[in-house]
Amino acid sequence: VLEVTNFQNKLKKADLVLTAEGAIDHQTPQGKALAGVAAAARNAKNGGGVPVVAFGGAVKLGGEALKQMGICCAFPLA
Repeated sequence: VLEVTNFQNKLKKADLVLTAEGAIDHQTPQGKALAGVAAAARNAKNGGGVPVVAFGGAVKLGGEALKQMGICCAFPLA
């Protein structure tokens, strides 16, 4: 999906990435789309990165796990 949407090119102009997932949990770093988006954003701009804010129906990961994925903060949605 990142290739089809030309996400890398869009990151060159981005100052912030907003993304969402049904649940941000232990499976997220194992290959959910959110992890791919965060990794691409973290490596964008010659490694300078683009901050990622994530939203989820449930957020079950803490700050350190989110930080390791390249997500600066995550908010649950009711």
